[in-house]
Amino acid sequence: MDRADAILLLITRTVQQMTLPDKVRMISGDFFVADLESMSEAEAQRAIDTVVEEYGLDGVEEQIISMGVREYETWRNEYLQECLLKSGLKIDGEVSGQPRLAPICPCCKYRSLPEDPLFHICSVCFWEYEGNLEPDHFSAINGMTLKEAIANFDIYGAKDRKSSINADLLDPDAKRKYVRLSEE
Repeated sequence: MDRADAILLLITRTVQQMTLPDKVRMISGDFFVADLESMSEAEAQRAIDTVVEEYGLDGVEEQIISMGVREYETWRNEYLQECLLKSGLKIDGEVSGQPRLAPICPCCKYRSLPEDPLFHICSVCFWEYEGNLEPDHFSAINGMTLKEAIANFDIYGAKDRKSSINADLLDPDAKRKYVRLSEE
């Protein structure tokens, strides 16, 4: 199966299984919508209604599909295939085609960063990309140099021990999702 078809099939299934509040949370960049659980029922419903009025229900789903496609394009074929099978979608053969080459995290060397990586936190190693690639430059955001973080990644599988222990902050599938520079 072609990657593009596999991605569209998977993201469409994912969107079909989402609740409306989850869909709204996903597309809304507004902080007030991000935490619907902490709102009263009336406040949460107003937040959902506001987003649905702005985009329309089909527009909400189109936004999610567009966001998902951009993310899934960077995933390995094997991981896409695994996700298709887990979601109950049967495919003939294997997923084929090349993943989109995302920017490389300077710490773990996985292609896990978005197109505009500045201040994005890598889901593999938890390094926050601040644009400086000098190994000995102290990163105030990360609390260490890139050189230290790379050494820690070799030991802990994350930029530091605390990040490796705090698994809920890391995507447990990230190393399986993304291509590492050494594998290209």
